[in-house]
Amino acid sequence: MTHEPKPPVNYSSLINLKNLRENADRVIIGSGLIVFAIGLLVFACCYRAFLKQTVTSFNVCLHSICLAVYRILKPV
Repeated sequence: MTHEPKPPVNYSSLINLKNLRENADRVIIGSGLIVFAIGLLVFACCYRAFLKQTVTSFNVCLHSICLAVYRILKPV
């Protein structure tokens, strides 16, 4: 019985995997924070419109949020 030698471990690919995992975590956290901030803005608008009992204030607030999100996400 002869044992075949194991191929050498490619450490650079392991380091790349670690960096990729860290970057993925940052992307997930960043996108979660963005979604949370947008949700907070929508909640604030709903609450303000509920206090004022007007639909127009809610529509104006949502329109401004949509414009802000569009300006952030629009392609250059």
